[in-house]
Amino acid sequence: MRLPSLFFALLSCLALCACERAGGGASLPASSPSRFKAVKATVRVEFPHRTRRRGGASHYVSASTKSVRFTLTTVDGGSVPAGYTTGVTVTLGTGCTDSSGTYTCTTAWTVPAGSDAFTVVAYDGSNATGSELSRNTVTKSVSSGSNTIAVTLDGIPASVVVSPVSGSTIAGSMGAGFAATKCGSPQSVDVYGVDADGNDIVGAGAPTPSLSSSNTAVVSVATPPPSTPNQFTLTYAIEHSSTGVELTAGATPLSGSGGSAQTATVSLTVDGSTSICGIVTEFSTGLDASAQGRRIVEGPDGNLWFADAGSRIGRITTAGVITEFTSGIAGASDPIGIAEGSDGNLWFTQLASVGRITTSATVTEFSTGIVEYSGPTENTLMDIAAGSDHNLWFTEYCANRIGRITTAGTITEFTAGLSARSFPWGIAAGPDGNLWFTEYGGGRIGRITTGGTITEFSTGLTAGAAPGGIVQGPDANLWFTEQSGDKIGKITTGGTITEYSSGISSGAWPSEIAVGPDGNLWFTEYDGNRLGRITTGGTVTEFSIPTAATAPYGITTGPDGNLWFTQEACECVGRMQ
Repeated sequence: MRLPSLFFALLSCLALCACERAGGGASLPASSPSRFKAVKATVRVEFPHRTRRRGGASHYVSASTKSVRFTLTTVDGGSVPAGYTTGVTVTLGTGCTDSSGTYTCTTAWTVPAGSDAFTVVAYDGSNATGSELSRNTVTKSVSSGSNTIAVTLDGIPASVVVSPVSGSTIAGSMGAGFAATKCGSPQSVDVYGVDADGNDIVGAGAPTPSLSSSNTAVVSVATPPPSTPNQFTLTYAIEHSSTGVELTAGATPLSGSGGSAQTATVSLTVDGSTSICGIVTEFSTGLDASAQGRRIVEGPDGNLWFADAGSRIGRITTAGVITEFTSGIAGASDPIGIAEGSDGNLWFTQLASVGRITTSATVTEFSTGIVEYSGPTENTLMDIAAGSDHNLWFTEYCANRIGRITTAGTITEFTAGLSARSFPWGIAAGPDGNLWFTEYGGGRIGRITTGGTITEFSTGLTAGAAPGGIVQGPDANLWFTEQSGDKIGKITTGGTITEYSSGISSGAWPSEIAVGPDGNLWFTEYDGNRLGRITTGGTVTEFSIPTAATAPYGITTGPDGNLWFTQEACECVGRMQ
């Protein structure tokens, strides 16, 4: 049975008490055995035999050690002279005393004076029988008087094991393989040589561990620091799909053990769950210096497309490559909303017109049928969404209208049932086949059928809430942001409103909202410089964006299973994994 809490190294002492043998005389030539003086060696060996945790003190023998054999191999570099004892075995339980689990064994041994070399081997059987657990050699100048020899045995690995450190999120076993959660990176594992009896070899005399990955692009392995030589840190990519590698562990014994290197292979699978880990990466290359990213959406080509208020439409790949398009877009048109249409193109709102851009970047603008606003500014079209009728529906903020545009470009506007100065903002398709929109100025939520019938709801909504972005949630309700109230609201298709504020920081200014890959709602905090997550039960968690004051605006789930968001104030697009 493997005992991972025991150390495998031996600190032993040969207390050599000098007693000249009768007849010993003056020194003779080295070729003559009689030159050696006989020294009576009292061998005193301590075997600390307690259970120890990994990482504690070293110099402890394997828990399976039953005996140690000391063999005199050479004297002054030559053979052992005749007439001397060449070896002695110390066996636990014979001539040993036990003090709180530490055995002290003493025996006598006659050795010649000189430069004596000893081989020391620990066995798991009594009287030097069974499997060898550790070995080393030591040379000592033995002379008259008291001599002490210390030797640390080098462990002999019979196998190698990989084990997650305490508290690690990596689970599994060598036989079944390991599994890691994608949000857990980095994590650490221990690599140990294991002796013939299943004990970890740890401390002085332990074999040198190693660990490598079959694919460093998926999982990389860091070299451990000297303070924790057995601990290897694994860093792995945060992927939407499950990925796996083979880890190869090794234990190379020290030369003194005489053992051979051991290797073992174990699989590690990083799960591809829909979890969002809160890791933010920002991309700016390819963006104009005056870029102001607004809403963002997944396109039919597997890229992300976003509206740029600098009269551009941007495209970003899931690898972070940005391209912006201006051809065909009127100057100072201020694109804001963007959505995929039933025709496989991207449709976007701007000042007094609706634009269409193909995935090959051909732009067409439509304005016929949109009222010319008589106020101090042009009619600002805020948001756009695909309806169940295969048309696009959009909000007209300044003109106080809801608009509809067919994929052929025919525009119709609706005002009946919409209160004055409502300032329609966000719009989304609901599970009931209707379009639902927010009234930023009116403090209401509106519903419009595909036939153009408008109904407004305000009961349960805080006065002056300034509702902004809106989206159909995974629970078949509509979820929306309340910009001036630092709240997230929910409205059922029957018109019942619930508000949530707990967990949202003051001054956050929630802006846009989207359904995340994890089945939660995610929203941008324009002033708070954070992304927020709210479960359908109303629990909020906030995640900071590393770069300060970026004014996150639009947000969507990408085809890679990550969240993508625009950052109006930093000329960049963010990704949260």
